[in-house]
Amino acid sequence: MQNADAPLQIAILGAGLIGTAWAALFQHHGADVRVWDPVSEALAATPARMATPLMQLAEITPDAGSRGTLSLCDTLAEAATGADLIQENAPEDILLKHALFAQVERLMGPGAVLA
Repeated sequence: MQNADAPLQIAILGAGLIGTAWAALFQHHGADVRVWDPVSEALAATPARMATPLMQLAEITPDAGSRGTLSLCDTLAEAATGADLIQENAPEDILLKHALFAQVERLMGPGAVLA
């Protein structure tokens, strides 16, 4: 069970347009966000891709509280281990998603949610 005072730990799997939008939303609302993508260039571009959504969120909800942290993870295990919520954003390829879910299920905690 998570400490009520501790920020949510969110793993974002996939740093494309959708993944970075989720990362921005969660970070804006105080969660600690860990992002992983198998493509190093996509992972490196994450902070730049999040800049506009973060700015828009600050305009919409300026009183959201303190912003959470952002960590870029080199491995799936680094992102998923210890996460309260794992948000999957892989390409729409069912075989790829099945393989990813199989890997994630071995890493996630018993109370974690895979979305």
